[in-house]
Amino acid sequence: MSQLILGLLLVMAVIFAFFWLLKRFSGFAPITHNMKVIGVLPLTAREKAVLVKVGDTQMLLGVAPGRVSHLHTFDEPVVESDVNSVSFAERLSEVMKKAKEQKGEE
Repeated sequence: MSQLILGLLLVMAVIFAFFWLLKRFSGFAPITHNMKVIGVLPLTAREKAVLVKVGDTQMLLGVAPGRVSHLHTFDEPVVESDVNSVSFAERLSEVMKKAKEQKGEE
């Protein structure tokens, strides 16, 4: 009877070890996502604006503790994700100025 209990405990230990290893090293699995954070602009100590590329679309998100808000979806790419010559903050301010100018013209 003790052999049966020891065998059962050994099998359970192997199962728990396997799931622990799977959880611990799941970051090494080749997972491909079609989403990428392009830039982050801190607004306050706890809030920030995040530019995210999803497929071919770029979205501006407002991130605060406990919530994420969609602020704007850009028709054209605001920042090329491969080119870092102009900072995200500079490019975002340019786009926001253009948007204000276009609203003023209408």
